[in-house]
Amino acid sequence: MSFFRTNAICVLSGIFLMTLSACNTQVTETTTSSSTSKSTSSSLRFADGTKAVRINTQNGASSVASFDTPTMVPTSTVIPTTFPGANGTLTYLPGVSAARYFELDGVTGLVSKPDWLLDFQLGITTFGGSSGCAGFGNAHTLLEPSNFYRTDEFNCASVANGNGSGTDQVFFRILLDRTETLIGTGENLLVQVEYQASGLRLNTDGAGTDVEENLDQLWKIFWSDSLANTATPKTFGVFVPPNYAACESSGTGNVPAGSVCLHGSNNYRGSPVKVRQFVIPISAYPTMKVIQFSRVKGRINSPSSYVSSFCAVDEPLCLGVVIRSVSIMRI
Repeated sequence: MSFFRTNAICVLSGIFLMTLSACNTQVTETTTSSSTSKSTSSSLRFADGTKAVRINTQNGASSVASFDTPTMVPTSTVIPTTFPGANGTLTYLPGVSAARYFELDGVTGLVSKPDWLLDFQLGITTFGGSSGCAGFGNAHTLLEPSNFYRTDEFNCASVANGNGSGTDQVFFRILLDRTETLIGTGENLLVQVEYQASGLRLNTDGAGTDVEENLDQLWKIFWSDSLANTATPKTFGVFVPPNYAACESSGTGNVPAGSVCLHGSNNYRGSPVKVRQFVIPISAYPTMKVIQFSRVKGRINSPSSYVSSFCAVDEPLCLGVVIRSVSIMRI
């Protein structure tokens, strides 16, 4: 049962009082037990502990890289008991977990994984720097930085389109512990992604009726309360595009022979490093425990008007994404 007053604000000695004794008749309103409860004074609005970490999304030296070199591509496994959606039998497709976390500047030093961050994972389809859709890449002659997590759309044709679920193959995933003493009820997250992205065309070629079908590549942001296959993720927003470099084309979606990828006035395949920030409103969704940036689709292998041979094997900065770091901040 809750109360409200027809004249809730009363004046007494020049001060506004909101008390039962000083105001007019009360009106009673009954509520059902199924109503959503609001935060009370007993809720912990802001928790203590580590406020921010940075994940350097590369493998290599422990002084700079958050990941060790994976020894295999993860396969479907039972959801760990501490992860959202675990019931002892339900499965998901894990990624490679970060082994180290850094201060926000990325170089000051290592920090312990915060208690509120259950895990940070990268979805890979290959390992050891070999050609493939998603993994840690070796340096190439065409300005790809070494050892960073990257996707190369030329090699992604056999990878199923993502939908934000626990079975996606190419993603980076944030798993949260929403215990009130770890993340307060009034806190949100600021996620900052440092990345490079290139396409065959800057954004769309206008050849299809569905805008998403026109995109060279598409990554979206999803959230869910579970990693289980039965969970239905909610779409939060778009991560890629924009692409920050593109190949010159005839304007019809075809890539003519001899074209080059352009970055400013320089004729090379490459992309500048850019930063995008996303405020994730976890305070409005107490059940939000999984935040996932998933590769949804790419066009280089379909339709045939895109010349798949234009981007040679393992050139993500011809058409693909290189992710250099992800920072997570409680705000």
